[in-house]
Parts: sequence; C-alpha cells; structure tokens
Amino acid sequence: MEWDKDAADIFCSLLIADSTREGAKVHAETIARRAGHDRVTGEDMAKTKKAYYGRTPEAVRLAEFRKRAGAGETELRQRMEQTARNLLKRDIELFTVIACRAEPADRNFDPWELKPEVEQKLKELDVTGIITDKLTLKRPISQHHKFVVSLAGCANGCVTPETRAFGLSGVMKPLINDNECSQCYLCVDRCKQNAIILRKGRPEIDTSVCDYCGQCIKVCPKSVFEPAQAGFRVFVGGRLGRFHQPGFVLFRITDKATVMKALEAVVSLIRDEARGEEGIGDLIKRLGVAPIYERIYAPSVS
Repeated sequence: MEWDKDAADIFCSLLIADSTREGAKVHAETIARRAGHDRVTGEDMAKTKKAYYGRTPEAVRLAEFRKRAGAGETELRQRMEQTARNLLKRDIELFTVIACRAEPADRNFDPWELKPEVEQKLKELDVTGIITDKLTLKRPISQHHKFVVSLAGCANGCVTPETRAFGLSGVMKPLINDNECSQCYLCVDRCKQNAIILRKGRPEIDTSVCDYCGQCIKVCPKSVFEPAQAGFRVFVGGRLGRFHQPGFVLFRITDKATVMKALEAVVSLIRDEARGEEGIGDLIKRLGVAPIYERIYAPSVS
C-alpha cells in the first residue's frame, strides 16, 4: 500500500524499537484499509502512533530517548529513520518460517529447499490478511501475532516444531531387509528410543516406540535397514511460554502434498472459526482436531 508523505514522516519519527516497527507498518495499513483508504494517511498513522505510545506521553518518551542516546542522538535518529524508510519499501508479512541448519548427512529432508515453497503458500493463503482481520488494533501488533512455521530436517527438531503453530520434522520409517547383519550393534547404540534389539543374529524393531528418526538406516554398515517411507511428521497448535502447549501430532509420517493440504486446512480454520486473536492452539482446545482432518480430506469441487 502507498503512503502519504506526512504519514511516512510520522512513521519514520516513531520512537519505537526497530523490532516493533514492522508491526507498526502493518497496523497503519490495516487501519487505512478498514477506513476505505487506498493509501495510508496522516490520520491513519496518528491512530497507529496512539496505539504504540499507549499511556506514555510523547514528551516523556522523547526525554527518555535523549537521556539514553546522549551525544549519539543525531546519529541514532538518522539510523532509525533510514531503517524505517527501507521498511516502507517492502511488504511485511505476519508469518515466519524457521528452518534448521542440520548437516546434510543428519537430515531427512532439506528445510531450506522447502522454506520458499511454504512461504509462497502462506502468501497465497493471505495469512497476513486473515490475522489482521481478527485484530482489534487497540494494542500494537507484535511478534506473538505471527503465524510461525518451523521446519526441522530431522526428528531431533532443534527448531522445536512441536511448539509452533505448524511444524514439520523430517522422518524416515525403517524396514529390515534380508541383508546379512554383522552384529556390530551400531544400530542398537544409535537408537535413542531403545527400539532395536538383536535376536538370533538379526535386528528387530519395536514399532510402538520407534520415532522414525532414520538413524539406524544411516549407521548400518551392511544396509540391513532401508527406508520403507520417507516424509514429514506434522505438528499443529504448539505454543511456548506461560501457557505452554505441545503441538498435536497431526501425522506421524506423510508426504509433502498432504503437508500442504494440512497447512491450508489450518489457515482456513483460523480464518473461519477463530474468535478475535484466538490462535490455532486455542482453536484445537475448543474444537478438537477433527475440523482440520475434515478440511484436508474434503472432496475437491471441480
């Protein structure tokens, strides 16, 4: 959305942290859209400024800023204004896709290859528009309003996919073939779930505790283990913080096409059923996960 000069000047002069400024831009543009404006006006930005300054008068903020900046006030103001001007040149989305940096040998899929595809899907679904439509705008838009997706290349999940709105872990279901076992016990030692034992010179997998990490496949020198299925574990509705909530395991293992359908189902559920700022975790607590599955497997309309 375009900005009037006076609106841009107010935005660039805001005494707020750079990390908060992205939300302020979205905030102002949302106010403008709701007012039927085709561009952000000074009036829209004045309302945004009021929300971000809250009960602290501008004079108080300015005095505190000068106290902290000291002799570097001019330089700091210039830097803050340049950051704001650059921010006005690009679109801001209310979603974040986090990808892990696991070594290629450790991961079961490449998160950085999938990341652009997920981001494009979230743009097509208009996640930012869906979220902003639910906001009252009585308080600043912040990081916790963002829809966070986490992509973990392996089952270890270093980027905590089970604590995000939507998360994936790369998994690999093992199958024991007829190759001769050397009884080296590497698979037994590597399995953190204690799911493998050697019986009569052959490995056996306890499928009730195997979490499909795929390490037995990678470590076996005789290739006794092979992937029966490679894919993604899907978590939804996780949350960190005071009201910590582990994500629901939507699929223990599935393919990319189903992952994308699941992502679309979660976003559409938020769009259609969320009350105010209610996130997917709260939606699941209120409605259960059945509506997500129903949307994934709903017959397509030709």
